[in-house]
Amino acid sequence: MLRSADLDLPLTVRFDRDTEKEFCIASLCHDLGHTPFSHVLENTLLPEGFRSHEECTRALLSTESEVGKAIKSISDLEAVRLFLSQEHINKALNVLVSGSFDADRADYILRDSYMCGVNYGQYDLNWLFHSMTIETNLNEQPILVLDGRRGLDSLRQFLSARRYLYRQVYFHSAVRGAQILLKAIFDRIQDLPKNASTKALAPHCLKGLATGQRLSIGEFIAATDIEVLYMVRNFALRHKDATLRYLCRLFLDRQLPKAALDSAKSLHPLTQRGGFKIELQQSIICDDNPGLSVGRQG
Repeated sequence: MLRSADLDLPLTVRFDRDTEKEFCIASLCHDLGHTPFSHVLENTLLPEGFRSHEECTRALLSTESEVGKAIKSISDLEAVRLFLSQEHINKALNVLVSGSFDADRADYILRDSYMCGVNYGQYDLNWLFHSMTIETNLNEQPILVLDGRRGLDSLRQFLSARRYLYRQVYFHSAVRGAQILLKAIFDRIQDLPKNASTKALAPHCLKGLATGQRLSIGEFIAATDIEVLYMVRNFALRHKDATLRYLCRLFLDRQLPKAALDSAKSLHPLTQRGGFKIELQQSIICDDNPGLSVGRQG
């Protein structure tokens, strides 16, 4: 745990092995509520009644769930849930579960940089952790602080790594084109209520989409990227709707929408370009349906 031996803290605020275990479990469970393909399909595939993946995560850690029971057998489940809802009494560790610099960001920036084969996401994580410590605020609560003299450069390095990774990877035109196309596929599914072809070709956990229903918790747990890709491939080959079949083929063949203008990498926002107006509409003619016209936005 972070250095805190010299702090005079209330007895209710602990930095011991039990707290360390609760914090680590909360950090590992932070994104349990994500849908397949992460944020892209969150509005479509979250179970009924949930507005965000954070709400879904906390529900998955209920005392009746399988993962909740597993955590309860080795740690304090309620403390883990408090960390995830930012309500734990240890405010210093709350921000490391979810904050501007937290365990999730510290992990995915380095991991994604490595897996994508780029150097934009590199930073000195070990030194950044070494530069952090715990102090108390005016309310005698522990807070996380950074030794500016030693850690400011490593913090700048982290923030720059995150910024450049977003610009070069997460906001890459191919990535955003694939996201737009995947959303279009699910929008088209929702435009075809009670479609027998959708129900026949979708995996069991996603059959509810054919009738416009939201997933149950059980179906949500069973749904992964693999089930979505399996469904898209089935639709591309055999779905009765020509539009949906065509969109799925585009996705599988990586024929992605092209960016006519990449504002994410522009030095000047569009609002600062006097008289600059963009009107984009490109027709895509489907082989199976010559009358089909699909608007494409870059």
